[in-house]
Amino acid sequence: MLRRVAAAILAALLVLTAGCGGVRPDGADQEPVGVFHGEGGADPAPDAAAPEVKPMPGYLAADIRATDVFSGKAVSLADLKGQPVFLNFWATWCPPCKDEMPDMEEFHREMGDRVRVVAIGADGFESREKMAAFAEALGLTFLVVHDGGSAARAYLVSGVPTSFFIDAEGVIRVRHTGQLSLEEMKEYAELASKTAED
Repeated sequence: MLRRVAAAILAALLVLTAGCGGVRPDGADQEPVGVFHGEGGADPAPDAAAPEVKPMPGYLAADIRATDVFSGKAVSLADLKGQPVFLNFWATWCPPCKDEMPDMEEFHREMGDRVRVVAIGADGFESREKMAAFAEALGLTFLVVHDGGSAARAYLVSGVPTSFFIDAEGVIRVRHTGQLSLEEMKEYAELASKTAED
C-alpha cells in the first residue's frame, strides 16, 4: 500500500514539474521544444527523388489511421492530401491544450476547408468517448480523432500540445511544441499554404 502511495506521489510530481510535457511512452528523451521551419535547427530536406517520412520540417508526414470521435468513421491523413493540414496532438488532462482549443476552433471557422484542422489524442489511455465528451463540451467542430496513441509515437511527440503544419503535398513545414496563439496558427498555415503553391 505504501509503495502505491509513493508511486502515485512520484507520478504526480513528474506531471507537475513537466507541465503537459514529460517523457515519451517509449522512454526516449524529449525532442527540443520550439518551432522549426526546415532551416536552422532542423535536418536538411531529403532528396526530392527519394522522399523520406520523418516527423520534422522538410520531410513527408507519416500517414495516420484514426477514428472520428463523433461519427466513428475511419480517417487517414492520406485522405486529406491535396490541402494543407494543421495536425494537433493533445490530451483532455492538459490545461494548455484546453486553453488552445478555442483558438483552434476560431482558426477552423475562419479557414474552413482551406486548411484542415485535425486534433488527435496523444494519450493512448484516453477513450474515444472521453475525447468526444471533451470536444462536445468545448463546442469543437473541427476533426477530432482517436488512434490509441499510435500517431503520437510515430511523430515522436513527447509533450502536448504539439502541432504540425503540413502542406498540400504532405510535407511537414512547421513543428511546434507548446500552446499556439490564433496569430501563430495563421502564420504557420500561411507558410504551409505558400509552400504548397510553389
